Amino acid sequence: MQAYVPFAKLRFRFGSDGGVHEEGWYIDDIQLTGDIFSAAPQLQLDPAHGIEFTLGPNPFNPTTAISYQLSAVSRVSLKVYDVQGREVAELVNGWREAGSHQVTFDGSDLASGIYFCRLEASGSENPTYMTRKMVLVK
Repeated sequence: MQAYVPFAKLRFRFGSDGGVHEEGWYIDDIQLTGDIFSAAPQLQLDPAHGIEFTLGPNPFNPTTAISYQLSAVSRVSLKVYDVQGREVAELVNGWREAGSHQVTFDGSDLASGIYFCRLEASGSENPTYMTRKMVLVK
């Protein structure tokens, strides 16, 4: 299955209305294997263009580290937007060498909520666009 699905998300939700006063849930034969439980920051990889884009911690208060790795010299734009699409911060705008780069985003002046960090990178090939959801909790 890994050949078809590069990653899997699992979510278990249980609920009750409190109306049953007898035995309720039975769950049997669940097996999770591999390195699926990790505190590592979320990673988004565009293997076609050799770009890694990480963000962590997420949720954050008030700062988070945004890291990206380029396989070639690229023009990079890294911006943060609110849920209405308004730009709230421009973190990077210019040419960057190949290799690892890190920027700290400080949301001290922003309200709690959901924001989006958008990375645009273009070199000699077509541009790559990657977006990560960020949650600011104060």
